[in-house]
Amino acid sequence: MPAGAETYILSEWIVIKERVKCDLPAWDVATVGKWYKPLATLTDPAAIEPLYRLVGPSMWRGYPDEPDPDYLAFGAADLSKRWFGVYFKRDGKTVAKVEFTRSDQGVFCWWFSNPEPFARSDGSYYGIHPCAVIEVPRNYIEQWLASVGAGE
Repeated sequence: MPAGAETYILSEWIVIKERVKCDLPAWDVATVGKWYKPLATLTDPAAIEPLYRLVGPSMWRGYPDEPDPDYLAFGAADLSKRWFGVYFKRDGKTVAKVEFTRSDQGVFCWWFSNPEPFARSDGSYYGIHPCAVIEVPRNYIEQWLASVGAGE
């Protein structure tokens, strides 16, 4: 966040499947992993479908100089508190990822439909940007992990 930027939090309920910009690109294999340790390998898109049914409040942290919601940066959850990730690959290259973090507030699901750093057309805000960050129930995620053979 730029120095002197004022922080505010807005809450909005999101259903991932309704967010076109969160559509995953074509992929061959998805690896569920924890700190780069593979827990499960998925090749059937049906295994990912429950992630598209996630519904929860989206936490946004914005900048006063960017009132347009399309330019708000996501906040409220700390990506450094990573629990596990789902990494989508095509021809051996990661093309998208979904990261899960745990905090006192719950589990946050971070969707990155583009894992490559990018900036706005004016060159600002260079980095990797999630297309959605939502808070989801922990038991739902634990059930999904168990269903794909990656349970703890």
